[in-house]
Amino acid sequence: MQLTDPQACIWEIKIYSKKGNIKFRTRNSWNQNWGGENLPEGKTIFYGPDIKIEEEGTYNIKVNLDQGAYRFTKVEN
Repeated sequence: MQLTDPQACIWEIKIYSKKGNIKFRTRNSWNQNWGGENLPEGKTIFYGPDIKIEEEGTYNIKVNLDQGAYRFTKVEN
């Protein structure tokens, strides 16, 4: 992920994902990780459940750690 707004602690990425689960973590370690309960958006939960990807595709993902929120936006091909 790329830090796009250091003051608001906003991270963004565009990825392709198959159906499955996803979580956010720091520095290639699970010592700090965030999950969530909803898609396409929700509140981050520290050590929370995996976020379930129900539909394969490309997504723009935005995580705001300052507000504890995330949003997945599906990119149409």
